Amino acid sequence: MDKLKDMIKEKSSAFVKILRALVFVAVIFMLVVRSYEVLSWKDTFGDYMSSTNQLYSTDENLMDVVFVGSSHCYCGINPAVLWEDNGISAFNMATSGQDKDSSYHYLMETLKTQSPKVVFVELWGLTFDEHLIEGNVHRNMMGMTNSQNSFALIDKYVEDEEMQNAYKMKWPIIHTRYKELDRFDFIQYDFSVYGRGADINYMAAYAYYPTEAVAYVEADELSQTNKKWVDDLHQLSIEEEFELVFFLAPSILSVEEQGQVNAVRDYAAEREIPFFDYNQYIADIGLEHYGDFIDNYHLNAYGAEKLTRYIGNYLTANYQLEDHRGDEAYALWDKDLERFKQLKEINRLKSATNIRNYISILNEMDNITWFVTFEGNYKDSDLGLEKVAKQLGLSDEQYEAGGTYAFIEGKLFKVMDNMSTQVYIYELNEYDSFKVENMALTQGIKSNKSDIMFNVEPMGTVDDGLQFVVYDHITGQVVSTPGYY
Repeated sequence: MDKLKDMIKEKSSAFVKILRALVFVAVIFMLVVRSYEVLSWKDTFGDYMSSTNQLYSTDENLMDVVFVGSSHCYCGINPAVLWEDNGISAFNMATSGQDKDSSYHYLMETLKTQSPKVVFVELWGLTFDEHLIEGNVHRNMMGMTNSQNSFALIDKYVEDEEMQNAYKMKWPIIHTRYKELDRFDFIQYDFSVYGRGADINYMAAYAYYPTEAVAYVEADELSQTNKKWVDDLHQLSIEEEFELVFFLAPSILSVEEQGQVNAVRDYAAEREIPFFDYNQYIADIGLEHYGDFIDNYHLNAYGAEKLTRYIGNYLTANYQLEDHRGDEAYALWDKDLERFKQLKEINRLKSATNIRNYISILNEMDNITWFVTFEGNYKDSDLGLEKVAKQLGLSDEQYEAGGTYAFIEGKLFKVMDNMSTQVYIYELNEYDSFKVENMALTQGIKSNKSDIMFNVEPMGTVDDGLQFVVYDHITGQVVSTPGYY
């Protein structure tokens, strides 16, 4: 009997050891997986925006039109416009500095789950063979999940075998990212799920017109690498049964670069592939070189809207594309359009010429929470803040008391007057909150610029006068903090 007990005890002890070992391995595995999730490269065109993550978040066979290309593509083409105007389910499979090899393989990645009817391939990749910025190498080599396709891109572009292995393993590249970790390394950036591959940027600068290049109509000899690229894309279009279209987004080019573009023009014509050099259509599109460009190479959101509508007219005139608006399967396009509309309103708010105009725009906006504070010696201001208070819906007594007021879901709520020692916390969501406090009274801080804090970051810009802080629920950001005195 004792022998049997000893055997049971030994087996039980062995089982416990095995169980402990399995638990240990499982914990290590989960830690490694979570560490990789945090440290992994998360953008293909900056600011945690990833066209590949957006692709992987999209159900199969929803994209009717796909655009492939570099920053000229994600700055110049806005799928939300095609969706709003025509119900066309378009997507930008674009990466920053996308080269020829990347264009081909990122299109291949898209075709794993999508069956587009039309594919537009942007031609900036003709103008270079190697990335000039290391970050763009990372964005192109590490944007896709590991697969035969992603490895083929790495093998084709990266010559050094050690670096090939580093990009395939990814750990040797990302392990030092702990120095730059930010919020969206730990939580999913919503736009990298529902975004359709566009970067909306309202910054405007003068762009020079490429006069010499546009005037150069000769077709130089197409380089062998460029010729093979065109042939490979053409063959792919035949195999996958999509209409291939080549295009050049409006941009500065050299005469030499234009010669290669013109060579593709003629080469494409021989194969009956549509080709558009949009530098030749500036007037027809309605583009202005001051106002519609970020710089010499990229359209801004104003210019992208014009170019995209011009392309939309071409698509509706030449292809039978279904209007998918109202179909629940295309909810990501609805959400992307909602964000685009909100960004237009935010830009309009930031462009307000005076305080009255600013308040009027605020009152017209949805999906925002905003605070207004009468700070310090606000009554000494020559802006007529008493009349401004009436425009905000405040009484004479409330103006005299000063303090902070919140507009939540369009309704006015008093937060506190300037003599209050109360601390007010407003939870926006699981991650974001506002804290409002008269810091001079509660903590003896002389400046009023810390009276409104967003996630412990001071939002104030004035000590005396009127302070606004506007939070947008769609983008999840504080989008405006003007102060008036």
